[in-house]
Amino acid sequence: RLLAAVSMNKRRFICRKTVFDLDLTYIADRLIAMAVPCVDGATLYRNDIREVARFFAGRHYGNFLVFNLCEEHEEFGNGNYDCDLLYGQVCKLPIRDHNAPELHTLVCFCDTARAFLNMSPQNVVAVHCQGGKGRTGLFCSSLMLWTGFRSSAGQCLDMFASRRTDRKISTKGVQGVA
Repeated sequence: RLLAAVSMNKRRFICRKTVFDLDLTYIADRLIAMAVPCVDGATLYRNDIREVARFFAGRHYGNFLVFNLCEEHEEFGNGNYDCDLLYGQVCKLPIRDHNAPELHTLVCFCDTARAFLNMSPQNVVAVHCQGGKGRTGLFCSSLMLWTGFRSSAGQCLDMFASRRTDRKISTKGVQGVA
């Protein structure tokens, strides 16, 4: 399948019972990394936003917050989707691809995500950039360190890499200069 080929070494969320096949991974019980949700033709090789919405409605209804790290004018406008399709539960933090974020943006993310997670034990945070590895890996790893889920940056990066990628296919867990 084209979706699996585009995902390359990234693990996918596949559930035959509910018919899901998404470029999406639980890094921890309450932390999700995924590729950008899209509409129209891009759904041939990216997550279909309607399927992502169905996933969140079915598994985490009312208890999720998506962080969109894409810039508005990224490849084919990906990341510039209608947030209402995800029930308005989207926080946009645009970061240029293959660049580090400004420190205040990373701190704002960690504070906001931690506060949301602390509101309810059912709450989950989902993070995406274009492919769900570079910026997403940096932000997920930072949140794990910020909340004390892991005690070192190396442990956080290793956990992200082992959960998000199939190391039998490639050893690259967090890609790019992030």
